[in-house]
Amino acid sequence: MKIQFDPKEFSPSFRLAAHVTTSRDIKPILQNVKVIADKRYGIILQATDTEFAIRVHVDCDVVKKGTALLPKELLIKVADLTRDETLSLEFIEDKIVINGEDKEHYALDTMFPDEFPDIE
Repeated sequence: MKIQFDPKEFSPSFRLAAHVTTSRDIKPILQNVKVIADKRYGIILQATDTEFAIRVHVDCDVVKKGTALLPKELLIKVADLTRDETLSLEFIEDKIVINGEDKEHYALDTMFPDEFPDIE
């Protein structure tokens, strides 16, 4: 999965989805936001704490379709700190790799999206 997005436009939708994630360590996978990228429809952000669930559609450039789990705290920090107008985010093996237009580069540990519960 690989997407390109404007962090200023992406951040409010991501924060909304992240707000639903759990802060408890009972199920650590639920501390993430699942992203489903499709070239035709953009991306869907999904989150749940097992009581509430949310699905948020976000328009962005999908370079390669797929799914990934985004660590909420770290991704919010990256989006807040970047000065770049466009970031690329790619799921490679067990990492989320984020690159800016200039020299910004982040590699965030993540879990595999297959273990995240389905949200209807």
